[in-house]
Amino acid sequence: MHHTLLLLGILSVRAFSQLIPFGQVESDAQCRCRPNDPCWPSLADWNTLNSSIHGNLVRVRPVGYVCHEPTYDKTACDYVSAMSPSGAWRAGEPGALENTAWEVSIPTNETCYVGDGSNPSEPCNQGRIPLYSAVVRSTEDTQAAVRFAKDRNLRLTIKNTGHDAGGRSSAVDSFQILTQGLKDIKITDNFVPKTASAKAQSEGPAVTFGAGVLGMDLYAAAAGHGYNVVAGECSTIGVAGGFLQGGGVSTVLAPLRGLSADLALEFEVVTADGNVVVANQYQNADLFWALRGGGGGTFGVVTSVTMRVFEDIPAVVSTLSFEMTDRDQTYWAATREVVYKARDLSTGGNSAQYSIGRKSSGNPYVKLSMFTLNVADKKVVNEAFAPLLTSLTEMGVSYDFSSDPYPRLSSYLKIPQEEYSKGLGYYQDSVLVPNELYESEDGPRMILEQLATIDLKPDDVWVVNTLGGQVNANKHVDNALHKGWRSAAVLLVGNRLFGPSLHEQQAVQKRITNVEGPVLYSLKPSPVAMYLNEADPHLENWQEWFWGDKYARLRDIKRKWDPDSLFIVSLGVGSEEWVADGMCRRKRQHQGIFGRFSQHFPNLMAFFGDDTPEL
Repeated sequence: MHHTLLLLGILSVRAFSQLIPFGQVESDAQCRCRPNDPCWPSLADWNTLNSSIHGNLVRVRPVGYVCHEPTYDKTACDYVSAMSPSGAWRAGEPGALENTAWEVSIPTNETCYVGDGSNPSEPCNQGRIPLYSAVVRSTEDTQAAVRFAKDRNLRLTIKNTGHDAGGRSSAVDSFQILTQGLKDIKITDNFVPKTASAKAQSEGPAVTFGAGVLGMDLYAAAAGHGYNVVAGECSTIGVAGGFLQGGGVSTVLAPLRGLSADLALEFEVVTADGNVVVANQYQNADLFWALRGGGGGTFGVVTSVTMRVFEDIPAVVSTLSFEMTDRDQTYWAATREVVYKARDLSTGGNSAQYSIGRKSSGNPYVKLSMFTLNVADKKVVNEAFAPLLTSLTEMGVSYDFSSDPYPRLSSYLKIPQEEYSKGLGYYQDSVLVPNELYESEDGPRMILEQLATIDLKPDDVWVVNTLGGQVNANKHVDNALHKGWRSAAVLLVGNRLFGPSLHEQQAVQKRITNVEGPVLYSLKPSPVAMYLNEADPHLENWQEWFWGDKYARLRDIKRKWDPDSLFIVSLGVGSEEWVADGMCRRKRQHQGIFGRFSQHFPNLMAFFGDDTPEL
């Protein structure tokens, strides 16, 4: 039973309506229906929807409401506080997100914190948590929910897990479709795409899975059939949602197999008119193209995905880490040694991920995870690491190192990762570093010199994932991904945590946008693109950074399949036409100087309705 559920009819939804500032929304702008509007669905309307989706409509409150007066309940609060770090639990709760940054509403100062730092005497406000949620269990449920939202002009959000750095899974005064109930998984050794006209060819082994399947479940299912699947590092990522539709970087397998978006073979989608379509290379090919990299929550509700799987292989997983007390000359010298070694070993499909950050104590650290694939003997790997370990010893750096062989890589992939590290607020920024820079003799040194100019706070970390390999080689794959992926060596991501404080959250956002982002963008040769799943939510010129010259085609496809923009997310295709967190459509600009200017700088007109300046 969802702890966010309130019986329909007991409480007035209007009592929980919290209007957000509309900024410079024109008086005659076209807006979604809100709880205080006459067009808002009546209780009878909601009950009719509830019956049509088999009683799976939930009246939502933030999960933390039991931890705040006047609804404080110690037993319930203790349970919620204990479950809060669980990504799987948060994924299944309509009133929670894995990333708590997007549960709160900064413009209206609305919060409902859980755990350390929360104050029970403060009221629990709705924030960006939806007012109602359709917890769908089938494609038919999804169709009914989409039609309801369209017919009643509601602000619709789609939540898979809420593992999202950009605020795409929530919105103020919204109606949510939660896809966690779509859990089917089917492994096929000889997948043939659906087609009504042309004779489709076999694509080989593949897995078809529902939108609610988490990464750990998908890894386990594939392992049971002797396959590896290309999914995310975190076990509780919903693979079919924004992860795959935004690109899908696998920490372990991207260099060997490519991005998840490159490997998708077919989608089942509920479109804005409530119909179900299949999109693959044989039918609805334009939608198929857009869903592979065009971003989640934008073109329809994906209810299932089919993607390639690969035969299981052996691997050796190595971990090297050290922690120091200062970011002094020795620290940076040791860090350079690690980065160069990671670059040298990341060939032939092998993958590395390294983290450069500060512990909660403030101590700087470095951690390298190396995935040597199609190798079963750890002695080979240890010999490759030996010169680096000797160098660190000579520097006086104390380190921890281990190598673990896995006869089947799947036995490593299905080990839960970061399963209980959720319930935190964070923002991210990222760039794709080109081969021209990273593979040059001084490339890693120059990158580290730029990063060293930023004084990290406790728990801040830079994370680097190797790309290259098949990510570059898949340049022949025609999809919506920015062409910069095909010349990128690594993905560089900044992760910035913050506590239960709107002031702290805003400070982190401003630091990313005004200080750290410009440092990343100033790398020379310049970054080739950004990963839309891990980007600054206040990024300017995002169309160019995410999609480049493919954006115009994406806009055309969006207008074809969703002409009324039922599906809108921040920094998503078509979102430049909307303000007030996707609640009101901006009047179309007249052509001329101002119209052209607004097209180039859409972020100056705040989507979120917060303190970002508007024209």
